[in-house]
Amino acid sequence: MKKTWIFLFFLLNTATAQVTQSVTGEALPLLEFGAGVVSADVPDYPGAGHNTTHTVPFPAGLYRGDVLRADEDGGARARFLNTETLEINMSVGGSLPADSEDNPDRVGMPDLDTMLEFGPGLIIHFLRPSPSSKIKLSLNIPVRFAFSTDIKNWNDRGFVFNPLLYYIHEDFPIKRMIFFLGADTRFATRRMMDYFYTVAPQYSTAARPTYQAKSGYLESGSNIGFAYNFKNEVSFFAGVRYSSLSGAANEASPLLVSKNNTSIGIGVVWWFWKSKATGYK
Repeated sequence: MKKTWIFLFFLLNTATAQVTQSVTGEALPLLEFGAGVVSADVPDYPGAGHNTTHTVPFPAGLYRGDVLRADEDGGARARFLNTETLEINMSVGGSLPADSEDNPDRVGMPDLDTMLEFGPGLIIHFLRPSPSSKIKLSLNIPVRFAFSTDIKNWNDRGFVFNPLLYYIHEDFPIKRMIFFLGADTRFATRRMMDYFYTVAPQYSTAARPTYQAKSGYLESGSNIGFAYNFKNEVSFFAGVRYSSLSGAANEASPLLVSKNNTSIGIGVVWWFWKSKATGYK
């Protein structure tokens, strides 16, 4: 549970921010605090044949500072250049932990710890909200350093390149509803691929032969989500992600069991405090 809380602190605020708050050009609070609960059924790792359901409460926070941001336009990050069309930033990402004993394909192998990612990124805005349009279309291009942790140990997991094209439409199809659509692809260096797909000799079995992972293409996916904001105080959200690993660099690994993964999540956030000061655009 401790590892899950680390993930939630760094990542859930990013996910909920992108689909639960206004994307229009109107003045928004500098700082917002909330609390929520989410239930998500996600694969243990890319290409896993087993999903784990996590249902946990989490703290929520949004901050719309000039440099430091945790908002609806890219999640938690620090931006160093911001124009109408471009943003250069440092952002975070990651993935959930998984217990190997609960996964038939990894029994006897070490658990997968929480994965955290941190690195520079570029956001290109193709469409920005205006008084006559509540649509946003942007491309987020991050390159992040990854490491896994169980609190006591921190291990280098190499780098990941994960461009994401996303579309947000506010008040669609009804007032106070936000529609989110995204598509992304992911490449990783050997250290991260090792973590997911290498089978060392001491962990090999008749059904799980020794395998050495390699760097390259990891997966591609698409996301669709909806959120409904009730009086700008309570946000209900739900989303689905589908990912394909066909043609992945480690398609031959015995740990890449499924070439298609699906994640489903649903949750609610109560925004109980908002600052009087307005944030920066």
